[in-house]
Amino acid sequence: GGSCRSSHGLTQSLLAAGGTEVERPELRDLLIIGALQRIEHFEVASYVHARTIAEALGEDEAAELLQDSLEEEFAVSEKLSVLE
Repeated sequence: GGSCRSSHGLTQSLLAAGGTEVERPELRDLLIIGALQRIEHFEVASYVHARTIAEALGEDEAAELLQDSLEEEFAVSEKLSVLE
């Protein structure tokens, strides 16, 4: 299988933010947090889509597992929001 271009782009954004020469560390930290939040939002959208497909196919167990993963992603996203 191939790699996901969107995920790769988001990861590159995170790496760029971490390597940015910023005199103020708190600004650098905000850039990194923002990049991590973009990754989390992408993951949330992916899990929502996959769960919806599982539900449409009547795959209840898969839908439940995807919902569990989605809730974990929401928790991570909330923690990142608190860091700002």
